[in-house]
Amino acid sequence: MMNMLDTQQVIEQVLRSMGLTWKKIEVTKGFFDKELVYMIRGGNAFLLTKGRSSDGLAAFNHIIHTLLEKKSGTYSTDISIDVDDHRQQKITSLCEEVDSIIPTITADYLFRPLTAFERKVVHQHVQTTYPHIKTVSEGEGLERRLKLLSVN
Repeated sequence: MMNMLDTQQVIEQVLRSMGLTWKKIEVTKGFFDKELVYMIRGGNAFLLTKGRSSDGLAAFNHIIHTLLEKKSGTYSTDISIDVDDHRQQKITSLCEEVDSIIPTITADYLFRPLTAFERKVVHQHVQTTYPHIKTVSEGEGLERRLKLLSVN
C-alpha cells in the first residue's frame, strides 16, 4: 500500500493529464471499514460526476486503483476518490431510501437494479442498522438486484 502523499500525487497527475482542475484534496474516513476517501474539491473536477450513474467517477477510481497497484505491487480496496461529496451524497441517499423501505416491508423486498457500489452500500447499511434483515444479491449483469429478507 502506498502512503497518502504518494496516492494524492497519483490522483493529481491523472487529473492534470485529463485537463481537470481542483482547489484541494482532503483525506477523510470513508463509509466502509478501513476506507480512506480522497475528496477532490473545487475546480472543474466535478465533470467526473456527470453521466449515467456517475460512470466517470467510477472509471476514475478504477484508473487510480490500477496505477497504484502498478506502483506498489498490491491492489487496495481501502481507498476511494470522491468529488465535492458526490459519492457521499449517493451513500446518504441510498441509506435514506433503505430506511424508508424497511418499516413498510411485510415480506421479502426486491430492490430496483443497483450498481455493484450501490449494492455494497445497501448490504453494509442493512447489516449494521437492521440486524434482523438479511440481504442477498440475485441476477446477472445490469439486472443484478438486491433482495431484503426478513428474518424476524
